[in-house]
Amino acid sequence: MREIITTILVYGVYFFFPGYLVLVTLGIRKNLFLLSVGVSLSMIVLTLTPTYWIGLGISSWIILFHIILVVLIVGSLLCNTRLRGSKLVNTPHRQLRLNQSYFVGFILVLVAFTIYHFSVGPYTEIPSDIWKHLARVGIEYEAIAGKSFVGNFSTDTSVVNTNPIYIIHATVAWIIGSKPAALIAPVTFVTSSLLLGSVYWFTLRLLTRFDLRPKARIAGALLAVTFTFTTLGTASFSFIRYYAYFPTAFTFPLIFSASVILLNFLEHPKNTGRQLYLIPIFLTTMWLTHRQEALLTLVLLSTISFVRCGRSYTLTANLGLVLKQRARKCAYFFLLVLFLMIFYAVFFRTMAPWENSPHVVDAGRFFPGLSGLPIDNPGFRFWDTLGYFGLAVYAWFALSWPSLSKSDFFAAGMLIPFLTNLNPLYALFFLHFGDATTLWRTAYLVPLGIVAASLITVTFLSKLSQKSVRHQVLGFMFIFIFFISIVPWHYRSYFNRTSRVPSLIPVHETSGAGLWQDVIETVETIQKERTVRRILTDSVTRFVLYSSTRGQIWWWTENEYFPHHGQDYQTDFLTSDTSYSLLVINNRNGDSTNSARYAGHWPHDILKVSQKYPNDLDEFVSKHNHLFELLWSSKGVRIYMMHPNKF
Repeated sequence: MREIITTILVYGVYFFFPGYLVLVTLGIRKNLFLLSVGVSLSMIVLTLTPTYWIGLGISSWIILFHIILVVLIVGSLLCNTRLRGSKLVNTPHRQLRLNQSYFVGFILVLVAFTIYHFSVGPYTEIPSDIWKHLARVGIEYEAIAGKSFVGNFSTDTSVVNTNPIYIIHATVAWIIGSKPAALIAPVTFVTSSLLLGSVYWFTLRLLTRFDLRPKARIAGALLAVTFTFTTLGTASFSFIRYYAYFPTAFTFPLIFSASVILLNFLEHPKNTGRQLYLIPIFLTTMWLTHRQEALLTLVLLSTISFVRCGRSYTLTANLGLVLKQRARKCAYFFLLVLFLMIFYAVFFRTMAPWENSPHVVDAGRFFPGLSGLPIDNPGFRFWDTLGYFGLAVYAWFALSWPSLSKSDFFAAGMLIPFLTNLNPLYALFFLHFGDATTLWRTAYLVPLGIVAASLITVTFLSKLSQKSVRHQVLGFMFIFIFFISIVPWHYRSYFNRTSRVPSLIPVHETSGAGLWQDVIETVETIQKERTVRRILTDSVTRFVLYSSTRGQIWWWTENEYFPHHGQDYQTDFLTSDTSYSLLVINNRNGDSTNSARYAGHWPHDILKVSQKYPNDLDEFVSKHNHLFELLWSSKGVRIYMMHPNKF
């Protein structure tokens, strides 16, 4: 419990308060949560990365960062002293009450998610990608702790680039004195809370464009958090759950931070634009941690600018001269950026192949005139991300266009698939920078959860909602469709694989880290006390043990050690040098989840690990008991030390 609380405090404090102090020092009071998270992460990454580049190490970075933090604290105190008696203190009581109400809604988000997260546990389903990222954190942890394992391993770690997020996870684990695997639950709690909090505060900002009372805005923001949590993702995987430990989850709030800065500049003539300087800082941070988010941010910001520019030419927009000029200048700027990127792509980059990937198809399949051009496969990951919920949101949004189109963010967000996923020109451009398997990910930008919540809020809680019975009946119909689209229903042989519910229900104990937690801890203890060259076991158990205890990636698809050596293991054991190796015989099977059955990311029976061992393995071990020392046995799992010099 102490480790959990300490980890939450460390992540929570350092990923919010440094940025908060900067903003207070600069006198910035609006959008504090969003900008505080963005500035804090940027401060950490942009001080950590150059420190590592020049080879100073983690201790030097910690000292440097805290020196900067002390300077900020002093600056904040001096700033507050100077501003005492200013408008900050004399804020009208009505505004103070409004801010307090918004804060209460945020507390509700945190309380609800806290209860959920620690009741259900983190998402660690085996063999999801969290184990791969855990291994990469383990690489940094071993480097920081100055440890190394004996022996040479054929796993390829050279392709693992040093990522600031992995270093951060490893550093916190090192400071607290725990292995990274032990801190997954508190770490994912904080990252998910920051992301959900960003959705809450960003939605509040968006709903100021509509004729809503403060309580209605809070209700809409809470709905947006709920919908985002339950619907954002791909196939059966909730984005908030699946990516919580990844660099993606850290950098995604920066998309909202950059967006709110641009929206404020485009919508408020008195905005001086000083905060625009934060956008390149955020983009640099995303580029260093997870480049996908940097691209997504550029796509979203440019689309917002183009929408705003188009609006500036319409008579109904009623924009002043200053805002019209800003909209057009921003659009011209992003057009220039786009032109430069296209020029660079055409003359200095090579286009990635796409013909044999299921993620990308020939556009001529849908539009004969575009034959030979690539396009995101609308029936694959794009559909897995959009799903029935997305179709319902698009239908309701189209019917409610007059009321919601006043938001540049909504209009831009809903247009993105047509400009990217379903646009062969964008596909040609993208494939010069990324591979075909990631083209679909701009679908994550579509704000389906936020739009759905806003549609419900505007339909039922706006000041004019009581006058439109037809819209309310339509609203109830779509709410019912939303519910149906979220539920993982079966119809004959068909399963709603775009429901995220399978990853929202508890799997930690039956199909995740909790299934083999005692095995992981035991192997970790053995490796501290004894020399262990390698671990011989089935491919899935090996993947988990190497990721969690050795900071190495051994892909479960390689079928090492079992079942690959199912036929020749006896000869190998008797003639090869397997001394100082652990033999882990794992007959503790896990449950088959709906994600395993229907998402298609791994075989549905992946956790039937007992089937991977030879039938005569137990007999062989008993017959040659002088070669194997039983170190531990519990609930179907046995761990042996293989002795040297006895073969």
